[in-house]
Amino acid sequence: MEILKNKGETTYRESVYIDGKRVRSPTFRRKTDAKAWKADFMSKIGHSKALGIDINLQKKEKILFEHFLVDWLKQKIKVQRSQSTFRNYERIVRLHLIPQMGKLALTEILPKHADELIRYLLNRGHNQKGANLILQTLKVALYEAERQDLIRTNPLKNFKMLKVPKLPPHYWTRMEVRQFILANIDNPLFPLFVVALNTGMRKGELAGLCWDRLDFSRSMIEVSRIRDRYGLRNTTKSGVARHVPMNEMVKQTLMKLYAVRKNNFVFAREDGQALNPLHIYRDFGKAQARAKMDKRIRFHDLRHTFASHFMMSGGNLYDLQKILGHTQFEMTQIYAHLSPDHLANKTQILSFGSEVLDSLPRVPLID
Repeated sequence: MEILKNKGETTYRESVYIDGKRVRSPTFRRKTDAKAWKADFMSKIGHSKALGIDINLQKKEKILFEHFLVDWLKQKIKVQRSQSTFRNYERIVRLHLIPQMGKLALTEILPKHADELIRYLLNRGHNQKGANLILQTLKVALYEAERQDLIRTNPLKNFKMLKVPKLPPHYWTRMEVRQFILANIDNPLFPLFVVALNTGMRKGELAGLCWDRLDFSRSMIEVSRIRDRYGLRNTTKSGVARHVPMNEMVKQTLMKLYAVRKNNFVFAREDGQALNPLHIYRDFGKAQARAKMDKRIRFHDLRHTFASHFMMSGGNLYDLQKILGHTQFEMTQIYAHLSPDHLANKTQILSFGSEVLDSLPRVPLID
């Protein structure tokens, strides 16, 4: 029996020799499963020989891709990955991979099938980023098939992902923020909107924020939990807790909430139950309609609004990275941009030739 170790994972594989030819089993996480495969294989070989049936070891059993995907999700992803990762993979497999490629045999999959999948996704309205997520799931599944010796090599090993256009993040101007705030002062979610705009915290982080994570004496918020569609989890998107400072607006807003708190959640419904993160999207859309906003944005764009104005107000990228909880500095660099109006004001610090400005002839303004 072979013992294989890869990235801290130990698996087992059996081998059988028949007429001088070696047949290897798939890899298993338990020794007993590998031994069971060998016993079952030898039983089938013995039965075939007893019936006088020739065994062609050159031809592998045809495995449909959909059958492999189901086993891969159940035996690999569900066991080794987080619950949310498993559900995301399962959704991609169920909605896209099985309907488009499930009837293919593993050994029949070629790069052209990935091309066809991409065309299908783009025609259905998926953007490049979404299509890449599905394509990456496909590649990961095929790497597992290669690891189990079910295919000779991953046919998508050198397949290139789609280029995703880098667009500047959407954010509101100060006037737009003021318009939104004034129109929603009596909105039950007003405190949540204020904290989002002044801290850059994510929707799930706000929905999962509890009073035991607030330190009013130090004006600090500990971000170490999220609440998503799967419930409250003691983790963050990056997996690392961070501390976000409160400005005076945030501190006063949260202290008023604390005085009338109904449970351990900072932001809760009127009946005291925890907020459903999915409903925040809906309620934020209604709040924008109420404020008659010309520029409609996503709730996540409040995070972009905070980060953009943080930089335009003199903040630096290093501090912003710590506040937002980015693990990679490249993620924070998208906020290095400045609005055109802000850049126009910055050029006023230079004024070469101003000493002769009054002596120059006046020209009419150009409309």
